[in-house]
Amino acid sequence: CRVELFENNETAQAALLRVRESGHRGSIIDYGSDVVAYAHQLYHDLRECDNDGIDVALCVLPPNDGLGIAIRDRLLKAASGEKQ
Repeated sequence: CRVELFENNETAQAALLRVRESGHRGSIIDYGSDVVAYAHQLYHDLRECDNDGIDVALCVLPPNDGLGIAIRDRLLKAASGEKQ
């Protein structure tokens, strides 16, 4: 599925409405400020989106410090379609 990135849950929720109105399926992935949960669950949840036929994964970015920097980098690559 396509990956779109958001700085907060509110903008992701608004985008989810837009996705649904266009007739597509979307899912929000958001772990708040819990970067450990991001590190443990992110790829599993992205695979689940693919397996469930989700068109767009709407990912809320983790905080931009510590481990969050590495996670943000991977999400930016996923959103750009860049091979990892």
